[in-house]
Amino acid sequence: MNIQYGMDIKRNFDVYRGQGEFSKLARFLGTDFDLTKLKEPRDVIETYKKRIGELGYGTVEFRNITVHNSKNAEMYFLLFASKHPRGLDYWEKITKKDCQGQGELF
Repeated sequence: MNIQYGMDIKRNFDVYRGQGEFSKLARFLGTDFDLTKLKEPRDVIETYKKRIGELGYGTVEFRNITVHNSKNAEMYFLLFASKHPRGLDYWEKITKKDCQGQGELF
């Protein structure tokens, strides 16, 4: 999953919290979630990962792949969740990096 962090969640965090259950953020996390529990934008990512796990995904990989812009700001996250046990095996293969940080092909 591609989670737009820098260009949406971080930029509009206070606006979304002010809009409450009618905000895009509430639809993203579930309208039954109390947005006032979120203290900072990064809490959105952690909450989302937890809520995905509650949906019955047997494999929820909490290791994020964070993509930064040229100013080293976090722009988006790639998250992984699978209901099949082999999913984690594939995730680990495609996210494997060598000692220089270069991604490897499998």
